[in-house]
Amino acid sequence: MREATACARLRLRFLALRVMLFFRGDLMELLLTVEQAAQRLQLSQPTVRRLLASGELRGMKRGKLWRIPETALFDMPQRDGQTKAAV
Repeated sequence: MREATACARLRLRFLALRVMLFFRGDLMELLLTVEQAAQRLQLSQPTVRRLLASGELRGMKRGKLWRIPETALFDMPQRDGQTKAAV
């Protein structure tokens, strides 16, 4: 019983922090929401969604929600007048 409660508390903690982890091989990667990625890239949320839809920004769609790996912010090609993300 205690294990189930501890597991449920841990799950709620991750949901409350809006943090998701993506496992790729032995690498654990932080996933960002569109809002978080937009703040770090200093872009609007619609622009980030447009970049995701066009494939310029790497991300995964889970239902209606996009999740962007933190490393994708560094992999994104430079645009005129913009700097890399300050992560």
